[in-house]
Amino acid sequence: MAREGCSQGQVCPFLRLNRSTYRYRAKFPSLQKQLVEQSIVDLSREHPELGADKIGRLVRRERRRVSSARVREVRREEGLTVPPPGAIPRRGPIGDMFGVGTSSMIGR
Repeated sequence: MAREGCSQGQVCPFLRLNRSTYRYRAKFPSLQKQLVEQSIVDLSREHPELGADKIGRLVRRERRRVSSARVREVRREEGLTVPPPGAIPRRGPIGDMFGVGTSSMIGR
């Protein structure tokens, strides 16, 4: 902008752009963060039955620093959740417990 003879203070309002937006520099994740996230995803796929806290312990065992909240966040972003437990068979009414149905008692 300086080459054309205009300052940022003149051009940015003309373009309806904040000067802080013009000066913004994007931050990219560091290699260390990428390695931590990859190990969270790998361990979560390797052990789908484990929750975020136990996955966090496994990651920390690999000598990587990560908080439990970050583990939960990465798992949520990747769609990695613990599958719900199977259905627990329930008993019906007391009459069914002994093989005597209530429907056979209705006609009496």
